[in-house]
Amino acid sequence: MLQRSSMPPVKGLHSMRTFRTALWLIALLASFPVMVSCSEKAMHDTGLPGWGTEVLVEEVTPRGDYLEVRMQGDGFALHNSFSNSENCNQVFQTGEPVRYNAIGPLGEFRRGEQQCNAIGV
Repeated sequence: MLQRSSMPPVKGLHSMRTFRTALWLIALLASFPVMVSCSEKAMHDTGLPGWGTEVLVEEVTPRGDYLEVRMQGDGFALHNSFSNSENCNQVFQTGEPVRYNAIGPLGEFRRGEQQCNAIGV
């Protein structure tokens, strides 16, 4: 059976936790403008999910059941493989922008209502 300590509780412990939590929140809020002002290349390099940007389709090469697509973003390049489907062929048009979202293992690409997910690098 556990026994309670006969020592009185440490005064100020709750306020120390509150203080540390406040410092953590201040640091997080202070870093927000830096995260927002990061270049798209820096965001891409972090690998953090959920961010997105527009990229320009530079080249689309059909290779059997796959499309090989080269794209250029702001300071970074993407070279991915996609299914050679009607949907992906509508998304990737040379010279046209597409929306890249860092979702899933290789990303999601959108143009208008059409969506295509990368299946390889």
